[in-house]
Amino acid sequence: MFGDNGPFSMRRAARTPKRRGHSGLPSASGPAPGHECGHPARNAATTLPEQLEALAAQTTTMAFEVVVVDNASTDWTAELVEYWRDKIPGLRRVAEPLRGVNHARNAGIRATTSDLILFCDADDVVDRGGLMRW
Repeated sequence: MFGDNGPFSMRRAARTPKRRGHSGLPSASGPAPGHECGHPARNAATTLPEQLEALAAQTTTMAFEVVVVDNASTDWTAELVEYWRDKIPGLRRVAEPLRGVNHARNAGIRATTSDLILFCDADDVVDRGGLMRW
């Protein structure tokens, strides 16, 4: 799944947040059924921004849905997702009070309307154009 051997390349995000500009945001009007990125996230406020920035910078014309499943976070993960909602069409947050990645992934599956689901962890970063190869 990681590196150049999979259908897309990803790398692990740095454990410290990075301050960056937000150019190159997609202009799609919203998600279309077909592709969804699911992100289980528990206290991911320091790692999730790099992945959200990478998703916002995708060079695809394909509309996609991004579901961040907030898995009982006690940090500012919810506020972070809200901040990115206007930058990523189709981004939404689903709250899952039961802790554990399996609960979070199942909540993401229940929440999506897409036919294809790509699961990413909160500290993954999809390459530019990665969704186009998916």
